Amino acid sequence: MNVNIKHLLAGVVTAAAMVGSAHAATFSIDIYNFDANGIEADAAATAANVGAQTLLETVSYSGPLDFSVDAANGLSTIGDFFASGSGSVSGLSAGVAGLTLSSGAGSSSAVFRTTTFLDITANFASGFYGDIMHDDGISLFDDGILVTAASAQPPTTQITTAYSFDGGAFRLIYAAANGDPSVLNVSQVPLPATALLLVGAIGGLGFVSRRRRAAAA
Repeated sequence: MNVNIKHLLAGVVTAAAMVGSAHAATFSIDIYNFDANGIEADAAATAANVGAQTLLETVSYSGPLDFSVDAANGLSTIGDFFASGSGSVSGLSAGVAGLTLSSGAGSSSAVFRTTTFLDITANFASGFYGDIMHDDGISLFDDGILVTAASAQPPTTQITTAYSFDGGAFRLIYAAANGDPSVLNVSQVPLPATALLLVGAIGGLGFVSRRRRAAAA
């Protein structure tokens, strides 16, 4: 194979890997677990609420954000939540993994008690868009600017929120409250500019191939 074609093919493979890399990223996740004392506003997925809590642990998670738990007793643990994802987590201690993810759905007097915040961050060279499926609330920040926020009404109802992220510093705050089911699923589709890079690489490969055939004729 011609050396130039080899180089272009390598570029196509690299571009294709970049297109898929946003979905299979490595995230840093700060974990907060606390008693919201029945106050709905304190269990909302906001930066202010996260800042008011004590950080329990920071873990590393490699893979897509695709978590979903629904234990028979409605009381999944933080460890159960991470284990439900298709990626891998490191740095999660047994003590934090064994904590109840959220509680309070059983009776009106116990609503908004045990609550978990996951503060999820990463950096991306390119942007993407898609949907975030969640149950108790999310806030998405793009380079420190709030771009998407939503909460389910009533809590524990799964809803889908559309978003767009243009690259750089990615921060997603997720709240788990009022027991199971608890779900967080983030779909990620490359923005058009990223897709155009791939198309351009493929087009360049075809151009070189045509020139080679013409020269040989």
